[in-house]
Amino acid sequence: MSNERFEKDKEAQKAKDALREEEKKKEEELKAQSLAKENEIRATSNRLHAQQEAEEEAVQLAKASQKDEEEEIEQISLHLVDIKPWKKDSDDLVEDYQEKFPDRKLDAKRTLVFTSREEMEEFINHQAKLPPDGKGRKFIIAEVDENGQRLGQYHFSCGDGKVYSGSAEEIIAKLKENQATAAPNTQKLIADGLSMFERVLNPKPQPTADTKKRLEALKSGGQSPAPTTAPKQEEEKEESEKEKYKSPSPFKTTP
Repeated sequence: MSNERFEKDKEAQKAKDALREEEKKKEEELKAQSLAKENEIRATSNRLHAQQEAEEEAVQLAKASQKDEEEEIEQISLHLVDIKPWKKDSDDLVEDYQEKFPDRKLDAKRTLVFTSREEMEEFINHQAKLPPDGKGRKFIIAEVDENGQRLGQYHFSCGDGKVYSGSAEEIIAKLKENQATAAPNTQKLIADGLSMFERVLNPKPQPTADTKKRLEALKSGGQSPAPTTAPKQEEEKEESEKEKYKSPSPFKTTP
């Protein structure tokens, strides 16, 4: 009887131990799963954080690069084109520039420097509208590079209160267009300005001395003198004449 009971107790203990072992194993599995999940969440968080830092760094680099480019590009230099009848307007414009920007020293060519196109446009538009009646200063301004060479872009005011900007051809076209629709008193300003602009930026070729003599002779009713032959052409003509009358070579076999 006692042996039978002992065996029963032994079997019951084994069952308890097996159940305890199974519960322990489940607990360990749950811990492992929880730890793996935590590690996965931590890795995902680190990856997102690193990605966010990389994106922020890229944005900062792009902003810095853009700022450097803007600082490099946004410096506009201008030269006033010398025009004797408009010299006072040019001098007054330069004086206003020095008053407005006292920290910007002028060089020998009186180069006007602006830090942005907006700043430049505000200044020259104001100059074109002076005095208060809106008929401002007259000027031709050329954009130049760091060496003072013209870039082919101009800003022109003929006193009608407007600034005409662009290439020489574009400005001439705009002046002609505005002249056709302007009031009579403004039409004369534009016509005079157009004439000045074309004369300064598109000068006609000067006639040679021979051409001037022939024109003067024609005006006076006399006979137009023959064009002067260049010394080189005279020499070539003399050599040709000499070749024509040379005696035949004694070594020629043909008559």
